[in-house]
Amino acid sequence: MNNRGWIQISKSYTAPFQIKEEIVYFFKRLLVDSLMFFPLIVFVCFIFVRNKLVNQNNLKMLFGTHPITTFNIFKHMLETEYETTLFVFDDYSKGNFHEGITLKDILPKYFRVKNPYFFGSYFAFFWAIKNFHIFHLYFDAGFLERTFWWRLEPLIYQLLRKKVVLYPYGTDAMTLLNNTNLSQKIGHMYFSDKYFNMDFKRFKRNYWWSKYVTLVVGFAPYIKFLPRLDVLIWHGQVALNYQDIKVNLFDKNTKKIKILHFANHKIRKGSYLIEKVLSEVCSTHKHVSFECLEGVSRDEALRKLDECDIFVDSLIDGFFQFSSLDAMIRGKVSLSFYDEEINSVFKQLNPEYYVRFLEEFPGINININNFKEKLLALIEEPDDISSLSLRSEATAKKMIEENIENYKTLINELVAS
Repeated sequence: MNNRGWIQISKSYTAPFQIKEEIVYFFKRLLVDSLMFFPLIVFVCFIFVRNKLVNQNNLKMLFGTHPITTFNIFKHMLETEYETTLFVFDDYSKGNFHEGITLKDILPKYFRVKNPYFFGSYFAFFWAIKNFHIFHLYFDAGFLERTFWWRLEPLIYQLLRKKVVLYPYGTDAMTLLNNTNLSQKIGHMYFSDKYFNMDFKRFKRNYWWSKYVTLVVGFAPYIKFLPRLDVLIWHGQVALNYQDIKVNLFDKNTKKIKILHFANHKIRKGSYLIEKVLSEVCSTHKHVSFECLEGVSRDEALRKLDECDIFVDSLIDGFFQFSSLDAMIRGKVSLSFYDEEINSVFKQLNPEYYVRFLEEFPGINININNFKEKLLALIEEPDDISSLSLRSEATAKKMIEENIENYKTLINELVAS
């Protein structure tokens, strides 16, 4: 119902939660967690004593426990210098974001679990604290996250002298309560009518973890949601095997200009307005075509990027995103919204670098009011597209190399601390 002054966010006419299902889940969880509390304490004591008696010089790193592409990239960056393992309970990405092991790989053959987040959570946690010294996790990726004992996990890591680095990635950190970006907030509602369910726990959990872990690394927007950030990042993404990516720079002599936009969820990137503007522009400029995609796989998105000339990222999230980096490293002109408040934070904290960097950044800063104007100015000047295409590829490559250097330096300092 998107007409006559009404906007229907949800098509559902049932409550998001059913009390019978919640009661059944609660008692299942209560039974499992009650049975596992004593083994948990005993095993932690065993590891504590073992660590006192045995000197462990070989520091192993674990990245987990969700299949998100960032950790796949981080593991590749460090695996030549450290012994690293990428782990998830269940690879629901079907290999798109995960190139490591799952719960099935570490379970004994005689031990099988139907739900990896019940008994499997404890088995994986025992396995992890026994074998690894440094943990790279998301805020909602704790091994005991779904259990009644989730508060114990960061305490156990500290007690056992494990080093923990937390990286917020989005929905693990953003709460509806604190989100002042109204479009993003509605996007979360539309993305899942149950998203609010974790809000109170998310708020408490993120504060709790921030109190006890070693390091918190995150992008600037998470200042709005998190109580602690030790390393602040504006453009921290790294494209996997970036040196092998085919660069296809814009040819100003071409007769056609292809524009691409994709999003996992349309509201969360402003896709409805983007599609409307692109349709209007292409109707009056016959040499320009566009394609708007939603919910495609990462492989499909990258293939489409190879074919386009201009990439429109987001009108909503005001920071540099992974998809813009993927576009720029391929020599594509990227248009996206970059929040001036976020930019001013970086200019203030590191003016020697960011004042010049942001002035020379080839990505075009757009918003809801000037998107059409800036797009028209771009497509009517093929020389500008050609110049920006070249600068985008060079800038993205430089950014990636700086990010790799910075990340390795950070981890080396963490290991040495």
